[in-house]
Amino acid sequence: MIASPPATGPRPDRLLRLWWLAVRPTSFPASIVPVVVGGACALVSQAFSPLAFGLTLLGSVLLHAGTNLLNDYYDWRSGSDRPGVV
Repeated sequence: MIASPPATGPRPDRLLRLWWLAVRPTSFPASIVPVVVGGACALVSQAFSPLAFGLTLLGSVLLHAGTNLLNDYYDWRSGSDRPGVV
């Protein structure tokens, strides 16, 4: 039986978990709630558009996720995101 060579680089499941932690989805309510409140106000004033609401919600969450990733990158680059640094 021939053994396969060891895989190089991070495992896909570990890489996905690292990205998930870096995006910090637990902070997404901070970007979702204002959009939902705005959508409710638009609904009350009869100016609601489902397409605009959906795109705004998606854009808000993607912007938040991207900002979290950039924050982690620049913290790492500046050295403030080292183990043991509080």
